[in-house]
Amino acid sequence: MSARAARVCNSATVDEVKKMLRANYQGVGTAYRETDPVKVCTAYEAFILDYLAVSARVVKTVISKAAIEAFEGLDGHSAEMFGRQIAHAVQVCGLKVKSISSGLKTPPSVLRIARALQKAKDRTTPAIQADQPAVKTHFWRGRRALAKSMSDPAKDEPDVKTSKPLRRSSSSAEDIYARYGLQPPATSSTSWSHKACSTEVLQINSSDDDEAAEALDLEEDSENPPVEASQSQVHSKPGPSKVSSAKAEDAPLKHPLLSFPDLHACKTRTVYSDGSESQACLDPAAGIPQEVLDHHKDLLAKAADLVSAKAVKVKSRSATPASPSKKPSAADSMVSKDGSEDPCVDPGDIDMAKRKLHAVRQATASKPPRTYITACRCTTNNHKRELLLELSEKKYPNHVELAHSLRAKIQEQDMTYEEARALRSQLDQELAAEVPA
Repeated sequence: MSARAARVCNSATVDEVKKMLRANYQGVGTAYRETDPVKVCTAYEAFILDYLAVSARVVKTVISKAAIEAFEGLDGHSAEMFGRQIAHAVQVCGLKVKSISSGLKTPPSVLRIARALQKAKDRTTPAIQADQPAVKTHFWRGRRALAKSMSDPAKDEPDVKTSKPLRRSSSSAEDIYARYGLQPPATSSTSWSHKACSTEVLQINSSDDDEAAEALDLEEDSENPPVEASQSQVHSKPGPSKVSSAKAEDAPLKHPLLSFPDLHACKTRTVYSDGSESQACLDPAAGIPQEVLDHHKDLLAKAADLVSAKAVKVKSRSATPASPSKKPSAADSMVSKDGSEDPCVDPGDIDMAKRKLHAVRQATASKPPRTYITACRCTTNNHKRELLLELSEKKYPNHVELAHSLRAKIQEQDMTYEEARALRSQLDQELAAEVPA
């Protein structure tokens, strides 16, 4: 039997599935159209569990045919989609079987379907294994590994022989020469004795016993020939010697190079040849030099000048009172040319009221119909427009032509703010004169 025949087969018939659908539902509903498999499992959990109790494999074609026979009026497209969605939901639950540990984070419906699917597979596995002979499973390890294993099978590795560690020979050089009937050369004994002696001298030189070192040095000089300077430097090690201490004692002591008085600190400083420095305070009993006294007098005079200058500066700031801003009287400016007061003129803004107007503009509005005349009287670049006249259509039917003539008059006569505002009272008087009594 081939490996493909070992696949789990569907053991549920269309009639059995039709009975399951009729026992659980009166219709397929619309929940199978959900894209989330968890929602599909929750909606059709009872039907899926009944199906898995009969067969371990869910087939969409069997479910589609059973749905058409179970429910009248169900078209083929909806039945096919219903079977496909149920099969897909069961497949998703089968993928979650190996990843479920405790099941706390898994939805309850998915957990129950996964466990039922596992039981169904365990129930059908022994029957499959009894029908077919045992087949050795091969795991795919890649093309290179497979080709290598087929062409060059792995051989059994030979046992590694455990070897004992080599033992060091205890025979001396004289024993080896005597074993072969040879005489040991004279140079070997001489060099060996020289090395031993030099080793002993080096070890003693590193200690604090100076007398023993001198005695061994004398013996070495008498037995061995004199060694060159380069060889002696190679075999010698640094250590305390009497020559270095004698040279240190014979070295000249430090002597002063420069001595000068520090006027600011009232001390005498001395610099020595080794770079060190010492300080000594001046003795008041012996008398302080005149240059030190002059230096400190200059410092005190400068400090007094700074304090006095600062005091004068502070006093001048506190003595000058703030000049009060005098507001000009606005009695004359508040009265227009016709003798009536102009409420639009600020009493403290006399200079602004007397300035010449510029940038006179005319603007109209539709609701309610009216015309404005504005101008600017500032001297800076930040222009601020102010209202001069407002003519409404209700009061002046020809407000546009009237505003145009008034604007031309203001520009030709180069009026000020007061003169332009006085035109309003003139218009009111003319309007009152035209109205019949």
